[in-house]
Amino acid sequence: MMSGAEYPAASWVTIPGFGYDPQGSHGREGHTPRWIVLHGTASGTPNAIDIARYFQGDPNNGTHFVIGRAGEVIQMVHLGDAAYGNGGPTAEELSEHKYAAFWQPTLNAGINFNFVTVSIEHCKITSDNSDQLTPAQQESSFKLVAWLCKTLNIPAWPADENGGITGHFSINGIERVDCPGSYPWDALWSYLAPPPPKGLAQGMLISHPTLETRLDLIYVDANGDVHHRWTINGGLSGLLGDSTTTGNENWGNPGKPFAPLSASAAWDPQGTYLNVVAATEDGAQWGQVRHFDAGTTISGTWEQVSSKNAPALGLPTTSPTAEPLAQKLVTGLHSLSTDLANL
Repeated sequence: MMSGAEYPAASWVTIPGFGYDPQGSHGREGHTPRWIVLHGTASGTPNAIDIARYFQGDPNNGTHFVIGRAGEVIQMVHLGDAAYGNGGPTAEELSEHKYAAFWQPTLNAGINFNFVTVSIEHCKITSDNSDQLTPAQQESSFKLVAWLCKTLNIPAWPADENGGITGHFSINGIERVDCPGSYPWDALWSYLAPPPPKGLAQGMLISHPTLETRLDLIYVDANGDVHHRWTINGGLSGLLGDSTTTGNENWGNPGKPFAPLSASAAWDPQGTYLNVVAATEDGAQWGQVRHFDAGTTISGTWEQVSSKNAPALGLPTTSPTAEPLAQKLVTGLHSLSTDLANL
């Protein structure tokens, strides 16, 4: 049996509740961890080692990791083994549907939730897990979650049918409705999906189907916001901000907390509607249809694009790609903004 912690920042404590027979149940019979489930101990002890010692005395209990109030991390179950932390909904929870809908396919398949999850305990000193994580505990939790997502190829987003990160409450909505209790979810999503650094901004340059002198540029800036610039009679220089530019809009980040990485657009044949698609870091696509009257935007709101609603929106379902010329213009816009800021 393998010994020692796999997570570099963790200490190792062996517990008897390593998982189910046989060892290595993660990866056997097609079982692969797809979700990370966060827990709170509601135990009163601030120390991870006390929780690990408690698990040492219970062969039918345990999680993969526990994080103490001081930020210490202990690993107790190897990632190749299934821990005991995430049993399925109870009979009462099943009858009352007190569990998240994204678990239904796993239930229907008769798969033990522990075979497809990794569990992390957080030391909480209140009986209802209402106390917040300490700063050190939060930092350790975020780093461990990010490492697990990368190491196990788990989606770094709120849990859905494809995987992701959730709390124990999503499994046992009656018995564990307060688990993990208070947790900085919004801060976690921001940590996992920071804005793209400069140099990743991507866009698309398009011409108008009826106005030969009009050019439109759709691009993503370094902060992850989608922008639209257009010019009539200004050519490429007009898009860089001279007096002939007739439009400059910031359409914001459609997929928060996941920042767009690229954006593209296409006119309808009459040149009245601009169909826009942005691809975000989580693999989702967001689209909108902008209506123009004499060059002025009339309407347009972001909606998530799927194979079901894309045709109704008049939007493509393929991921947008960057154009070299558009990229040069985006680079020029960044340079121009920097120059103006230094004046």
